[in-house]
Amino acid sequence: MAKLSVNINELEWVTRNDGVSQATIYEEGGFFFSLIRVPPNTTLPKHGHPENEYVFIQEGVLYEDGHPLRAGTFLLNAKGSYHSTSTRDQGCTLLALWCGRLDYEGPAE
Repeated sequence: MAKLSVNINELEWVTRNDGVSQATIYEEGGFFFSLIRVPPNTTLPKHGHPENEYVFIQEGVLYEDGHPLRAGTFLLNAKGSYHSTSTRDQGCTLLALWCGRLDYEGPAE
């Protein structure tokens, strides 16, 4: 494939049991490029990524390990790192690129 064009206004949003909604822009070989909406007052369990995770906060505020990341912020969660994610009185919309299954069990002690 030489070129791909996706209109994000035409994506299908899927809402999970925790209220988080995700629209996959592109997926290939275990890589996921998605828009994600995290509603207000949501806490996601601590997890790790087998490869780098790249996040751009489009609107709202996302808290990574308790630190606020506002709209316009780029975040890199490095391969093998673990983090917790939450929102408070306002949710957020972010653009994320990651590879592989998330690890909710944590690193070996």
